[in-house]
Amino acid sequence: MNHILLQFRTKFLSRSLWPDAHKWANTQDLLKKIMSENQIELVDFPTVITDENVRQVKQQLLSIYKLVYHKARLEQRILEHK
Repeated sequence: MNHILLQFRTKFLSRSLWPDAHKWANTQDLLKKIMSENQIELVDFPTVITDENVRQVKQQLLSIYKLVYHKARLEQRILEHK
């Protein structure tokens, strides 16, 4: 997940440098796998990233990251208590 988010750093977005269509398609497959493994509701991402939707995509990615992070943290605490 970190690797995906790093592709959407502000310095890249300001230069219009984000994943091309092929790389984005592979990334979407990985995201679907991550969301299903973590029982997160699937998000419909755009098929192509553009100037108009790149910030929204980044926000969605951040939301997914936070959910996965908090779930892992909670599972870690449960294991520690056992």
